Amino acid sequence: MKFDQFYQGTLILSGSMSTGQDVAAAQMMGADLAYMGTRFINTQESRANPEYKQMIIDSAAADITYTPKVSGIWANFLKPSLEMAGLDPESGEKKKVDLGEELQAPEGGASAWKSIWSAGHGVGSISDAPSTAELVDRMVNEYHTAADQFAAQAELFKRSAS
Repeated sequence: MKFDQFYQGTLILSGSMSTGQDVAAAQMMGADLAYMGTRFINTQESRANPEYKQMIIDSAAADITYTPKVSGIWANFLKPSLEMAGLDPESGEKKKVDLGEELQAPEGGASAWKSIWSAGHGVGSISDAPSTAELVDRMVNEYHTAADQFAAQAELFKRSAS
C-alpha cells in the first residue's frame, strides 16, 4: 500500500539519523523529509557546552534513557548526565508534571537541558563536532553516493526482472 492511499500530507521521518545516507534511505522509503536533531548538537556553531558534545561522542544507543524523571514528560536523556545530577535512571520514581513551572532536576543545582542532556539513539554514529557547513557538505556527498548506489541496484533489479 502506498502512503498516498491513506495520507496525503507531508511525511517526515526522524530518529537515529546522522548521515546523508540516512536521509536518502528515508526518502527511498517514501518520506518527504528527514529530521535530525542530535547530529546538529555536535556542530561547532551549536551553543551546547563542550562536555555535552563530548558525552554525545562517547555515548552509544545503550546510554540513552527514555524517562519522565527530569520534567514529568517522557523524553530521551543521556544516562551519564542523569547520573551526574544524582538521578537514578533505573528507578520508577516519577516527578509531577507542571508545565507552568521551570523544569528542574532534583537538588544539586542541575537543571533540565542545561546540565541534564537530551539526545537520541543515533549518538553511536556521531564521532566528531565539525562545522555545520562541513557536516552539510559531507551529508550531501553521502546522500548522492547512496542515491547513485540505489539507482544502480534498481537498474540491476529491473534487468533481472525482465
